Amino acid sequence: MKRKSYYLFTIAVAVAMAFAGGCGRKTTSNGASAIGHLPGPQFTLVTSTTTLVQTLVPVEPAVNPADPNNIPTSVLQNFGKFTVSAGEDFHYRNDLGITGVTQAVPATARSVIYFPLITDIHIMDAKSPMRFCDLDMIGSLQGAYRPQDGYTTQVLDAMIRTLNDFSKTRHYNFLIALGDTVDNTSTDEARWFIGVLDGTVITPDSGKHVDIVPGPLNDPHDPFLPWGLDKQVPWYTTVGNHDGLVSGNFAVTDQYRSLALGDEVYLGSEDGYGNIIPAGTKITPDVNRALMGPIAYMQQLFTTTTLPVGHGFSTANITGGYGDYAFDPDPSIPLRVIVLDWECRNGGDNGCIRANEVNNFLIPELDQAYNDNKLVIVASHQYPDAIDSHSEITGTAFVNILANYPNVILHLVGHGHDNRIVPHAGLSATQPGYWEIESSSLVDYPQQSRIIEVVDNGDGTGYIFATMVDHNSPAGSLPSVSRSLALEDIQLGNNTSGAEGTASDRNVELAIRIPDKTENALKATTLPAKIESQTTLKGL
Repeated sequence: MKRKSYYLFTIAVAVAMAFAGGCGRKTTSNGASAIGHLPGPQFTLVTSTTTLVQTLVPVEPAVNPADPNNIPTSVLQNFGKFTVSAGEDFHYRNDLGITGVTQAVPATARSVIYFPLITDIHIMDAKSPMRFCDLDMIGSLQGAYRPQDGYTTQVLDAMIRTLNDFSKTRHYNFLIALGDTVDNTSTDEARWFIGVLDGTVITPDSGKHVDIVPGPLNDPHDPFLPWGLDKQVPWYTTVGNHDGLVSGNFAVTDQYRSLALGDEVYLGSEDGYGNIIPAGTKITPDVNRALMGPIAYMQQLFTTTTLPVGHGFSTANITGGYGDYAFDPDPSIPLRVIVLDWECRNGGDNGCIRANEVNNFLIPELDQAYNDNKLVIVASHQYPDAIDSHSEITGTAFVNILANYPNVILHLVGHGHDNRIVPHAGLSATQPGYWEIESSSLVDYPQQSRIIEVVDNGDGTGYIFATMVDHNSPAGSLPSVSRSLALEDIQLGNNTSGAEGTASDRNVELAIRIPDKTENALKATTLPAKIESQTTLKGL
């Protein structure tokens, strides 16, 4: 009950701030119409910066309390609050033992690829009858309820707006979402996610509309016009367990489909004001809550106004039932991205690696990229240590496969909601291994994304730069309220701590080896001499 009372208190504060005109902030033309851009006309947006320039530091540590029932008032009053602190420079890592490389970027360096990633967004229909809030309240299913659940579309919108600010002088090569883009495999959640990326008006509400705060652009249910991703940037996505499974755990069945479209709460949900309502509560049904499952989720990506249509998925994926695919971000650049679908179709939140996927897709793609002298980045939702015990291929076996290819430099993952970087050692100096990068969720604290840049030094060495980005949200705005709620959820003891990782898991400069033939292919390619991670992302 502690969660519910705090959520309602925060809504009350948000209401007061909305009527107070955002604490005196200047009005801008942003969002002046009834359905406009967030954060709304009462807020002024400042220039976006990465965490290389400044960081948001909790006033009270982002840790669980020793005694959740005995928190001093002097401490409690600072929960959910941040201060602005100095930036955090790159942490140089050479765990793979690359010879002939130092932290200093040489004058010969060129930028191979430049792109952002987002993961575990959990766009949520907070009023869906298929929530499992009752189970979260008794501690048997953590993550089924969070006080910030109703703000997921606004946070994604704020992050996309922020990322766009670093795609102006040089457009990103692409953006990739690493799964769990939606929370409950619900059709309305998918349409809201796609709408935010496309930049088309969405109304993040279902059933009977409740305008918590009268007026536009001032509560989580209000319709708004998302900023949309930079139109020059194609975006891709993966299949996460929440994208195709009910609550990320249960295969879609006819019974679940019926319950989702019904007028009765299954195992706890929320009303329009954020109050938890128990199983059996009558609600207003909504056909837009239809459950998708993995194939229908992929089909939703074909209804979009941005490129590419399908966002990586093809008709072959729909026919075959799995979302494995590969793409070259730029045909002139020798680099391939291989995307894997590890959702266990029978249920469970861990990943399942299929033998067919490995033998008839992954290995042929790796072989082709090696023969074509291309660097390889692999992307999946789950990470190798989160593979189900019934998986046909183990996580260890998968790591060994990638480590056999000297041109594989990076595996991007989500799922754990943590900032975490793991080196996977290879076989020799010429096959030194690759890096695994996991990034934090947009629903849980710290609500960050990453910008990745691969750099070639021209001598067979290079770097992967990874930079953390906070969404640029004025204090009191809806995304800012969400970030504060996410922090307080930890400080009250209702969520696990440590997702922000250590300094060596955040802004990093990771040394890599580039095979000789791939190096020659890169030298034959016209690449930018400007390293964005050393300039644009540092505000220079």
